[in-house]
Amino acid sequence: MKFKKYNVCVIDDEPEIRKILIKTLDESLDFKVIGEAEDVESGVELILNKQPDAVFLDIKLRGGDAFQLLSFIKRRMDLVPAIILNTGYSDFDYAQKAINDFRNEVVMILQKPFWEDWEKKEIEIIKRINDYYPEDQININMTRLSIRSDHITWLIHLSDLIFIEVPIEFKGRGKLNLVTTYKSFVINNSLQKIEEELPAYFIRINRYTIVNKQYLSHFDHSEQLLFLRGMLERNFSVGDTYKKEVLKEMEIGL
Repeated sequence: MKFKKYNVCVIDDEPEIRKILIKTLDESLDFKVIGEAEDVESGVELILNKQPDAVFLDIKLRGGDAFQLLSFIKRRMDLVPAIILNTGYSDFDYAQKAINDFRNEVVMILQKPFWEDWEKKEIEIIKRINDYYPEDQININMTRLSIRSDHITWLIHLSDLIFIEVPIEFKGRGKLNLVTTYKSFVINNSLQKIEEELPAYFIRINRYTIVNKQYLSHFDHSEQLLFLRGMLERNFSVGDTYKKEVLKEMEIGL
């Protein structure tokens, strides 16, 4: 991430403040603003759709506040973007107390007017965002993926990768389980981001699992369960949204 601009969203209910912050970020060499919103509902939709690296989020929003928004997206994302809270002087103490519930996601609190002494603040913001994202990296081409984990780099052929899932015990913590024919890997990453890079022979079967189509074995219609070749002791629940695509891949009529 440090070799590209950070994609960021700005969510603030004050149009003038939002305009100043967007202009400031657009003039930066390190940020690219990909969306803006002024209320909780549109803010949630913006984050879920755009999947930004970071969000500049005001405490007070139309229709609620930043913490209602964070509660909502935390339940729906594998890895919540780094959050920079924007607050006025009167709300600063409230912000510090409230982030106890979101201390893992909120990387910094900016006190308005944050555009004063912006250069120093920008350096610290970049550092905090960079620190927020894990050291584990995954690079994918059409045939192989490279995983760096625990100071070891593994080169895995995609033909050996059976499935990727968000483990139950790690939901909401930005961790994934990659299962190959010979080893399992737990890495820090987002299922959404990996899905965007994987070739077409990997398909999503539920909110938390992607499988390699080459390993499809059979489908239990009564329980809506999928089985994979070589892993018959393990079954996978297929979500209603994904059932049609799974059955199409198996050439089974509905």
